[in-house]
Amino acid sequence: MDEAEERTIHYYCIPPYRWQQLRYDLVTRRDCEWEPLPEAALAQVQLLQQVRPSGKASCDFYRIQLNDPSILIAAHRENLGPDLYPFLVYILTHEMVHLVRLSTILRDDREIRLSPAEEESRVYNVAHRILSRAPDRQMAPILSKFCLANPPDLPASGQFSPASASAFSHR
Repeated sequence: MDEAEERTIHYYCIPPYRWQQLRYDLVTRRDCEWEPLPEAALAQVQLLQQVRPSGKASCDFYRIQLNDPSILIAAHRENLGPDLYPFLVYILTHEMVHLVRLSTILRDDREIRLSPAEEESRVYNVAHRILSRAPDRQMAPILSKFCLANPPDLPASGQFSPASASAFSHR
């Protein structure tokens, strides 16, 4: 998680105090908050409302949910070997880009509506730029297999809304 955060923070030039204001957590299948995701989804970012105990106004809270079974299936299918660290950095960086876009870029204009395919295309491209900045022999195979220049077609039904969950999938 730390490496994905650091790369994303550096790419977007987010000052530490702003990053600390961003409220999110990470859940995996072992956590009680985990909910089943579509089989093709590797992870999902979901915008939740968090009510403050003091009774003050609610604030945005984001949940990054990893789809452990799908991650393991994809890793096995792509022969990634026993070291899943670069693959997890890729997945988490992709989700961090969604998180930044939802919390800052798209937040200020709730009227922005992108199709799921358009949003995923933007996130794929940004994640690729973030992860390809520094030469990294471990990341190169992940980028070539998962972070394509042209992301896979996603269903274009419905519209992407900053208040809705966004799923990241790989076929």
